[in-house]
Amino acid sequence: MNWNTKTLQNEQLVHTLVCELESDVQALRSQCLEVADYAFDLLDENVLDSSMFCIFDWLAEQNTLTIVITDSSKSKESKHVVVWQLNGAQAASIGETAEDCSEELKYWLRDHLTTSLTFGKFSLVAGFSEGDRQRLALM
Repeated sequence: MNWNTKTLQNEQLVHTLVCELESDVQALRSQCLEVADYAFDLLDENVLDSSMFCIFDWLAEQNTLTIVITDSSKSKESKHVVVWQLNGAQAASIGETAEDCSEELKYWLRDHLTTSLTFGKFSLVAGFSEGDRQRLALM
């Protein structure tokens, strides 16, 4: 996978993977879970005493999944942010509607969390949002 890392002014690092796969649902699922594992591998550097949430934020309009660790207010973000960028056809192959795609991604990630040894080492609350962190669906 070809990750692009960008440093923001606040020293935050945004790791982005632009999906170059065909619209094969199984391949997209596999890459989604690899992206989650990539984010989990950064937890040692991301989790602080104030950390509480691991947020999986799906923005259907932009076809992006962002994974970030936040504090209890869901406003202070971790040092590393992981972004998975899909195109419209890839997202549409996951689910016919934006809601279907969101539900499928949530299902894949929730299922993956139950078997991730790396994620399990940390006391984080996993949540899924669709652009509004205050309306977080617990996973």
